[in-house]
Amino acid sequence: MLALNTWSYGYLTKISVKVKFEEYVKEIGKAHPELSGLARCNNLDNAFRFLTSLRFSIGEMDIVSQDEFTLDIILPFPGEKLYLILGVT
Repeated sequence: MLALNTWSYGYLTKISVKVKFEEYVKEIGKAHPELSGLARCNNLDNAFRFLTSLRFSIGEMDIVSQDEFTLDIILPFPGEKLYLILGVT
């Protein structure tokens, strides 16, 4: 499962219901339509390639291990004080 969250100005916007990845992308796409293409990404490599095409800097990402099965990948939005968080299990 790949979850999407955004972090902006100290506030976390999180979609808290358990839904399929495509539904997460659809929901986050309401606020950030440019991210709608993530729905076509079936693995993390494809997601990184897509985000790089949107000028996200993969080199600036932070990875936080939640447990042995879950990672949060934090990517700054290009030119904004906003972060995209990919929850990977």
